[in-house]
Amino acid sequence: MHWRWLAAATLVAALLRFWNLGEWSIWVDEGHTWRDASLPLTGERGFLASGRGDYPLPFLLLRGLLAVGAIDSSEFGLRLPFALVGIASVPILALCGRRMVGPAAAVAAAWLCALHPWHLFWSQNARGYILMFVAAVLATHRIVAYADRGWSRDAWWAMLWLAVGVAAHPTGALVVAGAVMFLLLRPLARDESPRLLPAALLVLLVLTGAALVLVACSPYQGFLAAKGNPDPLHLLQTTAYFFRPELLLAGGLGLVLCGLQWPLLRGLLVVCLLVVPLFALLAIGSTLAKTTARYAFGILPVWLLLAGRTLGPWFPELAVAGVRRWLPPGLAAVALFAGAFGELVAYHGNQCGQRGRWRQACEFVAVTAAAPEELPRLRVLTTNQPSVVYYLARPLWSQGGIEDERVHVHQLVDWEFDGEDKGVYLHEPGLANHLAWHRALAERQRQQFAVVVSRPELVEKEPTGELWQLLQRDFRLVLHLPCWVGPKDESLYVFLPRESR
Repeated sequence: MHWRWLAAATLVAALLRFWNLGEWSIWVDEGHTWRDASLPLTGERGFLASGRGDYPLPFLLLRGLLAVGAIDSSEFGLRLPFALVGIASVPILALCGRRMVGPAAAVAAAWLCALHPWHLFWSQNARGYILMFVAAVLATHRIVAYADRGWSRDAWWAMLWLAVGVAAHPTGALVVAGAVMFLLLRPLARDESPRLLPAALLVLLVLTGAALVLVACSPYQGFLAAKGNPDPLHLLQTTAYFFRPELLLAGGLGLVLCGLQWPLLRGLLVVCLLVVPLFALLAIGSTLAKTTARYAFGILPVWLLLAGRTLGPWFPELAVAGVRRWLPPGLAAVALFAGAFGELVAYHGNQCGQRGRWRQACEFVAVTAAAPEELPRLRVLTTNQPSVVYYLARPLWSQGGIEDERVHVHQLVDWEFDGEDKGVYLHEPGLANHLAWHRALAERQRQQFAVVVSRPELVEKEPTGELWQLLQRDFRLVLHLPCWVGPKDESLYVFLPRESR
């Protein structure tokens, strides 16, 4: 019976992940993926010289598949390997989760995984998160085995999969931190020492401090500049949005149910894997930069398994006579699956795959610039250079840059770093002069001048609102593509210059 349920969950996962896989527009991070997978491998501006060389797995995967012709550079082609991994992660979660929560609960977790909008998003995304998710599942499986029986080979396998997770995405380091805390506390838990609790608090503080130092000293200073307004409430809000309140509630109940049955070592492991990543993100989000629960994707497998423990008795083979035993997990299942269904309808509907509609915006700009029987001549300022380059100047990344006289794509405003000083990079002093400089250059080169922006990214780059006011004053809004994803506005605005007076 379990195998039929698991096969059905895998089939549903496949249908959802292939549906509209090539329809959603490439968003900014996917544009970066395409750039990094198609840049020259070596050289001053090559891939190995970039920061993405620190987590090369997804880019090397795409580079290899592109080289042998297994995929192309379309939206569908770039996302296909990650969709296949996302589909495979559903049965992997069930098979690996059996050791932690039992077979029925693991299959219930697989169903929750197949229908979860957050997992669906990263499965339809050319980024390394879904690879990190699978690595986290496999690492958790082996470290649970190590907690149960103490075999060193289980610990070595766990470390291997943890390393794969970090190579897939840097946020995999949060899962590593949880595993490290467990390994440090394991001797005290095994002996049931009264020093376990104070030692746990000390280790948690040390690991959190290490996370703060790593982020503060990281080479990604652009992240700290763009997200430089710490807001711990934002992490709590995004935790509720990404994990979903009903899943958090079911997972919390599952943790309580498991805690009544598990030995101390296993309970300590699960708590470490859940608490350390969120506590570290909360500390970073309170002191250094705004953080989001998106970076805690690596703990989703554990939360799905705990929620599956709550739903396990709902499956027919575990149902017993009498409604009293069956009703609570049945109600929890209805709430979870109804919530997931509503989110999936929105995801494939007005949320446009939880991405701004960059393809449509670029197609509109290209059409406005093209004279009859001529190629477009464009100068585009945008808050999302990678996506606009993908749609308007795609082949040029392989040359290491954008070198086309017909199409020039630039960031509307960008950050400039000089030591510890940072500010807005402008071609001319003053935002109005900066726009006028680009407009004059476009006129001299006979290019159509356009500005394509999304509001959140514009606010990150220029939070005073002056630039938005200038766009409304000196430009015409010719296209608005609405798209709201939860609390975030992913709508796009296309501006063309007003006629000179």
